[in-house]
Amino acid sequence: MKTNCRFFRKYIYILMIFLVVLSIYALGRYSIDSTVKEKEDILEFIKIARGDGPSLLKVQMTDADRHIVFDLLKAIDLVAKRLNISYFMWAGTLLGSYRNHDIIPWDDDIDLIFNFEDRFLLMEYLPKIKEILPETLIERANMRIKVSDKRGVRYYTDDQDFAYRWPFIDIEFFQENATHIFTINDENTRVFDRSDIFPGHHRPLGNLWLSSPRNPVKVLKAYYDDLSVCSTGRYSHKLERFMRLVGDKAKCKSLLNVYPFVKRRLRKTSSRQQVEESLIERDKLIHTVYVDETEYEQVI
Repeated sequence: MKTNCRFFRKYIYILMIFLVVLSIYALGRYSIDSTVKEKEDILEFIKIARGDGPSLLKVQMTDADRHIVFDLLKAIDLVAKRLNISYFMWAGTLLGSYRNHDIIPWDDDIDLIFNFEDRFLLMEYLPKIKEILPETLIERANMRIKVSDKRGVRYYTDDQDFAYRWPFIDIEFFQENATHIFTINDENTRVFDRSDIFPGHHRPLGNLWLSSPRNPVKVLKAYYDDLSVCSTGRYSHKLERFMRLVGDKAKCKSLLNVYPFVKRRLRKTSSRQQVEESLIERDKLIHTVYVDETEYEQVI
C-alpha cells in the first residue's frame, strides 16, 4: 500500500512539473508585443490544464465577432449564387446548423466546402466582396481559402505570420465523379455518395439560410461519432495552434439550460415528407422550421 502511495505521489509530482514546463513554453512562444487578451487565453489554458479553470464549452465569439462572420457568410453566399456554383456548410458549421440552428457556441471558425473545379472562378470573384465589405481579407493557405476581415483580431507568434485574421471563414474543397464526392483537405479523405450530397437544400444558421448537403446526418456521422455528445477539439483557430491536452465533453441534453438545441420529428403530407425542427431553450420554443430531409437523428 505504501509503495502504491509513493508511486502515486511521484506521478503527481512529475505531472505538475510537466504542466509548469508546458506553461512556461506556451507563454514564451508569444512575442513581447502580444496583447493582454492573447496572454489571458494562454493563462486560461494553463488553468484548464491544471484542472481549476472554467469549462471549455463556453461561447467563443462575441457579438462583434458574429457580426463579422455573418457579414462574410452573406457575401460568400451571394457570390456563389451569382456564379451558380455549389457549396455547403460543412463539419462543425453543419453540426451547428443541425444541432443549434446557429454556430456551435464553443466553435471558433466557420467551415464551408466548394467544388475543387470552381476554385479559380471562386478566387477570381471573391475579391469582389470588397465592393460591399472593403475590409475583407482573402488568403490561400494549404489548398484552402481563408476569408476574414481587418476588423478581426490578428494573433501571431514568433514563427507564424498569417495575413488573415480571426474570426475567419475556412473554405475547403471536394472533388467528384459520377457516383461519389471526395474531400481533399482532410487528413484522411472522406468519401460520400453523391445522393447524400446532391441536390442540396437550405438550413438555418443564425439569421441566415445556407446551403446544406441533402443528407446532413450522413456527412456529420463521418466526422462525429455521436451527435448527442457536445465536445470541443484540442485546436484553437483563434491562436492557430493546439492548446488543450484533451477536449471537454458532455451530453448535449445536460446543456439544455445553457444553450438552445433542436428537437425534431418527421412531418408527412400527401405530397412530401419533411423534418420538423423546433429550437428549444430552457423548455421554451424559440421557433419551428421545416427542412427537406427524410432522415434525422435526435441530439437531445
